[in-house]
Amino acid sequence: MQGYPLLIIAFPTFNYKEMYALLNEITPQYLVLIEGNPREERNRWRLEAIRWINRKIDRDFTPNIKGISTKVVSTFDYIETIDILNNIYKDYKYTHKCIVAPTGSKLQTLGVLLFKQMYPEVQLVYPVTTKFSKEYTKGCLNIYHIDFKNFSKIMVEIGNFRKAGLKQIESMLLEP
Repeated sequence: MQGYPLLIIAFPTFNYKEMYALLNEITPQYLVLIEGNPREERNRWRLEAIRWINRKIDRDFTPNIKGISTKVVSTFDYIETIDILNNIYKDYKYTHKCIVAPTGSKLQTLGVLLFKQMYPEVQLVYPVTTKFSKEYTKGCLNIYHIDFKNFSKIMVEIGNFRKAGLKQIESMLLEP
């Protein structure tokens, strides 16, 4: 997809400088912002806070970006993240180079990893700011883990998914 227009899929955070660093370096034709919807009711305020913190993105970058859209996805459901990425990618995969900036929650980032395994042509970019805010986070409450019973089988299934897509493209190209 070298030379194609760019689609950036990004996860806004409390650190708006990450988004600005990304968009100052790369100007996409389309930008899809995936906002994280916290799992626990007591943390729902975070979604509005992140929207407020990143509110100037539209104003500052709209003149250079053809379209900015927003999706809301759980911060705790990596499968939902894969589904939304897959739905977005279906609309752009033949016309745009897809770049994902996985700055969302840890489980959203796991979803991005598995999505990247499904579509190796997708590029990952990590926006880096000059310094990390000390007040950005402190401590942790619970530690969760995911037990992948047979991770190698999952990776084989993802490989089969990729091969099925390639076979579909091959048959399209061979049609008279």
